[in-house]
Amino acid sequence: MSNMLDAELQVVEIQDLRNHLVIALKDLKTLQMAISSMMIDVSCLRRTVLTTPGAKSRYKRNLAGSLKKARPLIDEAMQSYDVLIQNVDEQIQPLKEPPVTGSSIVQ
Repeated sequence: MSNMLDAELQVVEIQDLRNHLVIALKDLKTLQMAISSMMIDVSCLRRTVLTTPGAKSRYKRNLAGSLKKARPLIDEAMQSYDVLIQNVDEQIQPLKEPPVTGSSIVQ
C-alpha cells in the first residue's frame, strides 16, 4: 500500500514539475520576443537617426536613458526566473533521492 502511495506522489510531483517547466518556457519565449523586437527597433532607429550631424551624441544620450528605464524590468524578469528555477529545483530534489527498499545490512 505504501509503494502505491509513493508512486502516486511521484506522479503528482512530476506533473507539478512539468507545469513549472511549461511556465518557464512560455516566459522565456515572451522574453525572447521582447528582446528581438527591441533589437529591431534599435537597429531601425540607429539607421534613421544617425544620418544627420550631431545625431550620434543625441542618440547615445537617448539610448542611455532608455537603458535606465528598461533596467528595472530586466532585473524583475531575472528575479522571476531565479524564483522559478528555485521552485523547479525544490520539486526535483525529492525525485533525486533513491527510494528506501529495505535493509542495507549484508548478512
